[in-house]
Order: sequence, then structure tokens, then C-alpha cells
Amino acid sequence: MYYKTVFRLTEDAKNEVLNYYKGIWNNNFEHRLEFLPHKWLSSLAGIEITKFLSTFKLSTYYTGINVFLSNTTQNTYTNPHVDILHKSKLLPIFTRFNIKCQGDDDIMYWWNDCKWGSDKLIKKNFTSYSGINYESLAIPGESIPERYKFLGNPTMSISNVLTPSAFVNTEFAHALYIPKGPRIVLSVGFNYTFHNILDKIHAAI
Repeated sequence: MYYKTVFRLTEDAKNEVLNYYKGIWNNNFEHRLEFLPHKWLSSLAGIEITKFLSTFKLSTYYTGINVFLSNTTQNTYTNPHVDILHKSKLLPIFTRFNIKCQGDDDIMYWWNDCKWGSDKLIKKNFTSYSGINYESLAIPGESIPERYKFLGNPTMSISNVLTPSAFVNTEFAHALYIPKGPRIVLSVGFNYTFHNILDKIHAAI
């Protein structure tokens, strides 16, 4: 479900990201995704991430570089989900490469009996942080606790998986237990399955 790497951003690249978001920490907010596919590609961080991924014949073309942000006042269980790319139709994000820029240790959970294409997923309407309404696939339940109850006990969990970075399986239902305070994770999504990614990694080493 995961493959940890030793890749980490240089201090200059990391500070470029931290300085861009420093004003956002004036507010408290739940875990969210900033989908800015082209924003970071030409930055120091983008150049370093692109160079590392090219080692495994991977690129940022599918999702660009996204950013996960949170600044909660208490430790939080995030919403369980499968990762989906919203284009003209819903597309799977089977795997992500995540790099932590800021934040304390977290825990990631997976459920292997619920995945992309599963009949357990339901169509549901959502409203984005910018106020845009859209339809996606979701774990049944009207609240986060109800979705955890629907899924039952997780199949697997790992703490501190993103220190400093990792490829993680996002095809299967997954969630995080994140610490309070500022948290920034840069992320690149792929339409390669996690096993496809592992094959590319093993072919390169």
C-alpha cells in the first residue's frame, strides 16, 4: 500500500512553498486539497519533484502538482475516500507520490474491500471550497463517523509514512489521522496502479 522514499525537497524549495502559504495559517480549517496543476511545476519544488520522478520514467502530466493543506485546532480523522480526478468524466487516481513540507507525524489507513470500481461507492453531490458544485463517488454515510462505521476496521495502517516522502496507494479507500496545526503535503497523482509504480521503481534500481 505504500513505498517510502528518501526524496526530500531542498531547503530553498521547501521555503518557497512555506512562504507562499504562510498567511493561510491565520485561519483554522479542515483537511483540503488545492488542485493547482500548473502552479508549482516551474518552481524549485516542481523542478526537483519532476527530476526525481523521471528516475522511474514517471511524470506530473496526469494531475500536475497538488497541495494538501490543513490547520486544525485538534488531531483529526479525515474523510475516508478513494482518489478521483474530475475531468469531463470521473477518472481514477490509483497512486500518489506525496512529499511532506510541514506537519507532525500522521497515520494513514486503508480498507482493501472498497476501491475504485467497487459497488460500495455511491454517487454524491459535493460543494468545493470555492463554492463549485460537483458530483463524485463517495463512501456511504452522511458524516465522517458514519463512513468509518460503514467501512469497519481498516485493513492496514502506517504511521509517519510521508517522512520525508512516499508513493501511496489511493485506489483503495483510505483516510488519515492528522495532527493539529499547520500541515502541507505536495502531491502528484498517477493513473498507474500501485503495482505498476513498484515495477517502475524496481526496474530503475
